[in-house]
Amino acid sequence: MARRAAGSRDAGRRSRASTPLGVVRQYIRRINAGDARGLAQLAGPKLPFVDATGAGFILTEEGWRAYFADFPDYRIEVEVVLAAGTSVAVFGWASGSFKGRGAAAPWSAWRVPAAWRAVVRAGKLVQWQVVCDAEPMLRSAGRARPV
Repeated sequence: MARRAAGSRDAGRRSRASTPLGVVRQYIRRINAGDARGLAQLAGPKLPFVDATGAGFILTEEGWRAYFADFPDYRIEVEVVLAAGTSVAVFGWASGSFKGRGAAAPWSAWRVPAAWRAVVRAGKLVQWQVVCDAEPMLRSAGRARPV
């Protein structure tokens, strides 16, 4: 039985890592590690983001740093991933607890079912969207849902 050279295995890993599915898996790993710089490196220069309230933003390294300052234990738990072409859908759970400005209430921890939609082109995330019940996260931070 022939064995592949180590270089060939590494090339295979790199090519899988640059697929839409590979990029999204890396992105989620960077989110779970609280790695704002790593997230910025995986995204296009102006990553459009639609949050759970339906508001649109441009995700930046600084924006992720601010979010991780408020929710340092924010995590995505993946249960199902579907990929087709440049699009990837992720289903699972989002969780965290508010540790930002002001004192965190005892009920500041939250965990909600969530879904994410990503679009990847040329090895970079070019769109990121989350769909979930944002109320627990907003309440933990002492905020009300925008009307």
